[in-house]
Amino acid sequence: MTAPSRFYRQHHEVEAPRVDDDTFRQAWRRRNRLDELLLDKSITPFEWRAAVEFRAAFERVLSAAWPPPLWLSATAGGRGDHEGAFLHRLDDLALLRALRAVLGQVPCGLIQACVVDDLSWAYLGRALDIDPKTARAWSVLSIKGLARLYQP
Repeated sequence: MTAPSRFYRQHHEVEAPRVDDDTFRQAWRRRNRLDELLLDKSITPFEWRAAVEFRAAFERVLSAAWPPPLWLSATAGGRGDHEGAFLHRLDDLALLRALRAVLGQVPCGLIQACVVDDLSWAYLGRALDIDPKTARAWSVLSIKGLARLYQP
């Protein structure tokens, strides 16, 4: 397995493969913004989990745009549960709409930019015409607000 280039490592935080008593990671891994917020203790593990659940719901809704091929569901044991998957996507869509109604459009947009799109703070700051540190701080506050609504 080849390591990321020196140029890539200059611009991204990466973790080497590690297999030991505590960790089983067979490949190089790029740390995302959400993981960095957890590691520098800007958010708690509970807030991290709420953000991961938000990302999972968002990705399930987006999965409707790229359904699996028909032959895949046929080989996986029959016709597949397309109706169940569709209903789960509707539930996730309703959840995301409710979160947007409670939190607001800007906080949900910040959560999406950080958690789903993994945009850099510099890019987010330029897009909002604010300092990157302010974009990061607002994103952290938005994630904390999301966690207050999260019920495991």
